[in-house]
Amino acid sequence: MTLQEVRVRHRSGQWCSGVRTGDNIVAYDVEILPPWRVPGRPTTDRCFVIADEGIQITRPVTFVDALEGGWYIDLVELEEAGPKRLVVHDLYAAIMSAARAGLVANAIGSGTPADRQRGWSASQECSGR
Repeated sequence: MTLQEVRVRHRSGQWCSGVRTGDNIVAYDVEILPPWRVPGRPTTDRCFVIADEGIQITRPVTFVDALEGGWYIDLVELEEAGPKRLVVHDLYAAIMSAARAGLVANAIGSGTPADRQRGWSASQECSGR
């Protein structure tokens, strides 16, 4: 497997170090900003972007109680912003799943109306509606 080192711009505005596979899968670590840190927990999350499917998955270390160990799944678009520079565009549609309890929530967030519409359309496409 070939890995290419890349810089990835997270929705928080941070440029993060990461790698991309030949299958267009990207993995990168993002620092959890201080207001969202949980005392005693790690201060970084690992994000995986499956670019051809338009999703990003993360197992947030900040999830506690029923969500602890669960996944946060975003619908995204990946932009090539230059050589070895990628920007993850959040479509403001997300699914959270608990480790044991299955699907917990599906939400359309607070982006621009165009972002919300693209997110909603993509979520409907993913659910087969």
